[in-house]
Amino acid sequence: MDEHSLPLKELYARFNSSETVGLTTASKAERQAQEGMNMLSPPPQTPEWVKLIQTQTGFFSLLLWFGAILCFVGYGLKNDQDNLYLGVVLSVVVTGTGIFSYFQARAREWSARRSRRERSIARAR
Repeated sequence: MDEHSLPLKELYARFNSSETVGLTTASKAERQAQEGMNMLSPPPQTPEWVKLIQTQTGFFSLLLWFGAILCFVGYGLKNDQDNLYLGVVLSVVVTGTGIFSYFQARAREWSARRSRRERSIARAR
C-alpha cells in the first residue's frame, strides 16, 4: 500500500487510468469483478440473546439480583416464607423490566433501520 507516495503518472499507470478520463468502462467492470463493489461492509451485529442478557445485567439490575439471591439464601437458612416471597418478587421484577427494556430497544432499532431505509429510498428518487 504505497499509493499515497507514488507520483501521479505512476499511479495512473498502475490503475490503468488517466487524469482526464479516469477508469474506462471495461476497466471498471474488470475491477468490480476482481474486487467487488466499492461499498462499506455493515458493522457486526450483536446477537439478540446477548442484547437480552445485557438488559438483565445493568448495574441496578445486578443489585436487585444480588438482593434476590440474598433473600433465597435467607430462606434456606431460616426457612422464612417472607424471604422466599421477596426473592421471587425481586426476580420477577428484574426479569420483567429487563424484557420490557429489551423490547423497547428492539423497537428503537427497528424504527431507526426503517427511517434509514426511507431516507435512502428518498435519496434514490
